[in-house]
Formats: sequence, structure tokens, C-alpha cells
Amino acid sequence: MFRFNLSLGNSGIFKNTLFEFVLAGLIIIIASFLTILPNLIVLDNDKDGHPQIVRKSDFIIFYTDARIAVNQPQKIYDADLQKKSQSEILGIKEQNSTPYFYPPQTMLFFAPLTFLSLENAYYTWHALNILITFLLLIAFYKMGICARPWTFLIATVLLLTSYTWIAASANGQPTILMTLGLMAYVLFSRYNHMLIAASALIITAFKPQLLAAPAVYVLLLHGRQLWGSVFAVGVGIIAICMIIFGPTIWLNYFDTLSSAPALIQKENLFSSMCNVRTLALLLTHGKYFDIINLLSFCVWLAGVLIAVGLAYQVLHSSTKAQELGLALVIILSCFFSPYLFSNGLMLLSISLGILLKYSKRWVLIAVTLMLALINEAQTLLPHTMHSFFLIPTQIALSAWAASALFKLRSFKAT
Repeated sequence: MFRFNLSLGNSGIFKNTLFEFVLAGLIIIIASFLTILPNLIVLDNDKDGHPQIVRKSDFIIFYTDARIAVNQPQKIYDADLQKKSQSEILGIKEQNSTPYFYPPQTMLFFAPLTFLSLENAYYTWHALNILITFLLLIAFYKMGICARPWTFLIATVLLLTSYTWIAASANGQPTILMTLGLMAYVLFSRYNHMLIAASALIITAFKPQLLAAPAVYVLLLHGRQLWGSVFAVGVGIIAICMIIFGPTIWLNYFDTLSSAPALIQKENLFSSMCNVRTLALLLTHGKYFDIINLLSFCVWLAGVLIAVGLAYQVLHSSTKAQELGLALVIILSCFFSPYLFSNGLMLLSISLGILLKYSKRWVLIAVTLMLALINEAQTLLPHTMHSFFLIPTQIALSAWAASALFKLRSFKAT
């Protein structure tokens, strides 16, 4: 029988924690709806000359492709059809569209929303993100990241005030769900529910290149049973997508993914990313794009190999060593991932939580103040400046995780 303990401890702790949970839930609801209205803009006038209000957000990409998936499933990666469909849905003649670069199984989440209008679908997805955010914080609690008194509320405030969370939520991106999927993968593996863990990872793998290193790290820690579950779920998802979308759907997906660098270069989209590749492109003003792109892929591959090495080093170690190793792997994957958009940095909240879990209280206060300053800077500075202060932040986090991990005198299990 499936059991996953959600008990909150003894009665005294239960009362305090329950109050924190309820208060955190209310804060999430209020903060979530505050991010909707600023995202509504007047894009064009309707036939009668009245302002037509729509969102300028990434959600239009998912909604449009979900429409295509329902009506023309074999053409979900047709860029021309995507652009035409976006223009028709928005009611405008010209629309600068971004092709859909996500795996076909992501349609499981967005296809049901096509039965609603664009506006109602957006609000529904936004409401779901409220629940997903709360579940993510519960996952943090179950991992012990914010189990100390009042740290659950601190984690809630830190998450909701981050530019990353606000952008992902208001733009209708699936990043919060992907982050929850990674946490569920880690937690359910620990509780030996391998099939559920594998399903959580693969179904929510909206950006597989970002999850590769953490996924491999956890796979190596938990052995054959998890390997078998991931393989079985992966084969199942591949087969289901081929039945629904046609036998060539995965070839179409990888072909679309291979065209990403050209699109990024053409649209100058690399300025919205926050990794070492971005910094190199910004410093060279976009020159040597192909060389930097190739080198960044090699560095990403090196990050995966580092994850493998760390996994074997802490394979028979204490939970503390394994969690610190996970923190370092996630930071490196965010740091090196070739196509990581800034909203993907939300995954760093897992690493930061683990680091704070094993830190003294004064460190918690110091990091809280530091993050508040960073979040404020992201709202004030130009987008092209984000890499220049987020990259040093990632370097600091990497050094923090590495020093905390390697200063342990022994990796013996406790």
C-alpha cells in the first residue's frame, strides 16, 4: 500500500506548523493574484475600436500548441502553423512567435485548457500554479529544508518575492511545476516509491537538458530499482506520444530543438539567459556564437560527468552528504545548461534550501537579506545586466555547497 507520511509532529509543533501552513497558503494566494493584473496589456483594438486586452506572456505558446495538439496532433512542431495560430487566437495580423521547444508529453497539462477561452485558460493555469507552489513548499518541508520553526514562512516569502517566481507565474510558464517534479523525484526515491518518482520526473521534464545532471545523480544513488522505473516510464511515455502524435513526433521534436541556437541568435534571446554561456555572448556582443555554443555544450556535458562523480563519492554516505551533493549538482546544472532561461533559476531554490538546512541561524538571516537585495536589483536593472550579478551569485552558491560538502571529514552513513 502506498504510504507517504505527511504528519507534522507532536501536538505543540503541529499547532505552530499548521498556523504557518495556513498563513503561507494565504500569502501565496494573495501574491499570486497580484502578479496577474500587471501582466495584462492593451495589445490592439477590436473591430469596434475598443481596446483588446490580452497577456503578453509565454502562456500563449503553450495554449496555441495545445490547440494544435487537439486539432492537428501531427503538426505540433510546425513553426509556421504555430505563428499563424497565435495570430488568429490573439486577433492580430502579425505576431512575433516563439516556436514550441518542449517535449510532446507536456501537452498532458495544456491540452485540457483548450476547452476554455484564452483568458480563462490563463487564469486556470495561474490558479493551478498557486497549488503547485504550495506543494513545492510542502516538499521543502518534507525534505527538512524548512522544518525549523518559522522557516516555512521565511521560505514562502523568499520564494514569492523572487523575480524568478513572479516572472514564471505571471508569464504562465511551467517552471514551478518542473521544480516540483524534481523535488517529487528526489523525495519519492528516498521513500522507495520508484515508479511514482520516475513518473514525476519524466512527465514534468519540460527542459530535459536542465534536469539531466540531477536526474543522473539521483539514479546512481538509488540503484537498479529506480533505473528500471525510469526506463519503464520513459518507454511508456515515448510510445504513448507516438500513438497520439504520430511515429515521427520525437524526430520532429529533436529537429525543432536543434534549431534553437539559430533562433536564439536571430532574436538576440541569449540576453534573457543567466549562465556562463550568456555572459560569454554578452561580453563578445554576440560574436563567435557557434563556437561559444559548442563550448557551452561541452561544459554542460562536463557538468553531467561531475554529477556522476559526486554520486559515486557519496553513494554510501550520510543523508547530509548526499543532499549537499544534490545542491552542488543543481547549481552546476543551472550554471552550465546551454539553453537555461532565467526562469529556470527557480531550481536553485532547492539548492539554497539544502544549504540553509545545514547552516547556522545567522547565515539564514544574512542570506535572506542578500536575496532580498538581488530580487530588488532584478526588478530595477536592465534584463541584459542580470547575468552580471546572477553569475557571481551562482559562483558563490557553488563555492558554499562545495566547501560544505568537502569539509565533512567522513562520508560514512549515519
